[in-house]
Amino acid sequence: MGLQYHLLQPETSTGINGAFREFQTIDFVLNGDGRKLVKNSIVLTFQLRAYSDAYTTRVTTAQAIGIEPKIGGHAFIGSYTTEVQSAGIIESIQEVPRYVNTVWCCSKDQNDVYNAKAQAEGREVRETGGRYRIQGVRSGNSDTGNASFKTNDQDFAIVPPVCFNNMSGDDYSFSKKGYVRISMNLAKNADALFGLASATASYEIVNPQIRYTTIDDDGSQSMIMMNTYSMIKNTINSQQGNISATIPQSRVSGVVVNFLSQNNESSATANHYRLEKMPQLKSVQYLFNNSTNDAVSYVEEDLQTMVARGVAAVSSSVGKGSICSPNKLAANKANVIGLPFEDFIDLSRQKFNVQLVSDSPNLGNEPRIAYLYFLALIQM
Repeated sequence: MGLQYHLLQPETSTGINGAFREFQTIDFVLNGDGRKLVKNSIVLTFQLRAYSDAYTTRVTTAQAIGIEPKIGGHAFIGSYTTEVQSAGIIESIQEVPRYVNTVWCCSKDQNDVYNAKAQAEGREVRETGGRYRIQGVRSGNSDTGNASFKTNDQDFAIVPPVCFNNMSGDDYSFSKKGYVRISMNLAKNADALFGLASATASYEIVNPQIRYTTIDDDGSQSMIMMNTYSMIKNTINSQQGNISATIPQSRVSGVVVNFLSQNNESSATANHYRLEKMPQLKSVQYLFNNSTNDAVSYVEEDLQTMVARGVAAVSSSVGKGSICSPNKLAANKANVIGLPFEDFIDLSRQKFNVQLVSDSPNLGNEPRIAYLYFLALIQM
């Protein structure tokens, strides 16, 4: 078997204070001569410094600044791009923290926070927990006989939702397929942090590292299957909203949709990753061609069924390890709608259309942003 554990430093150079800040990209290259990458074994670790201003004053409890508690350290990574040497870029996922929140809210409840993995990722149940998770840890300094205290950065160990962490089938042969490059772009300060005093808040990531596991290469490379997604977003500012898009995916299993008030997206203090309702949603219609190229027009007018189908779409993507249910979604005070497809469909050569009808008269003044996550399968 020859199991080995690897620790990888980024290729990207750090900036001011030896740290990475909003919008910066961090690159890692995974490789191993005569080795296979063990599926679902990639972990990203880092330390965090959070400030109530522009990188000077550390946050405190009194300032009520925090992160979305259900996603923990995922709040700081806005997007990922995954590239393999033999095929180029195979994945580019955007609005990752919102996607992580969607999966968690559909598949977990508050008891799932109390395990080692969730705690390492910095997940909490209550909003106040998301505040404590970004504060420096005060501890005695033994060098001065515990007479003074120092502030230690918070530690996070998250499992990036990249395709190599959503694998089934064979492990990945570096000899057959070449290196794997994972690039991550850090989230905007105002997206990652929120709270009453967060208008000028900022953060830095320190010492990011990737850890992964390999085994001896057996000289073969069987089929690899990996779950991924493509995302589009569109603003709805009238009672009849129409969304049309072509998705660069040939094996799509479903779509899940959630919403955010445009006022909250532009707010410096609101939670940008909250999964809100579409106000007074009356009906949703999906129009596309199925796997046999027959036109499908699916209309749903029952809100509970809209939600149940959205949860079912997520369930088909996250695998057997998680049980999704509308009850968990409701307990997490979150909302989604969507549709699982009966078969994989190719959306790279057709338009996928969604029509939303709402009875709300206020959408002109308070538009909603619709985030559509198309859940897909990669085969290699």
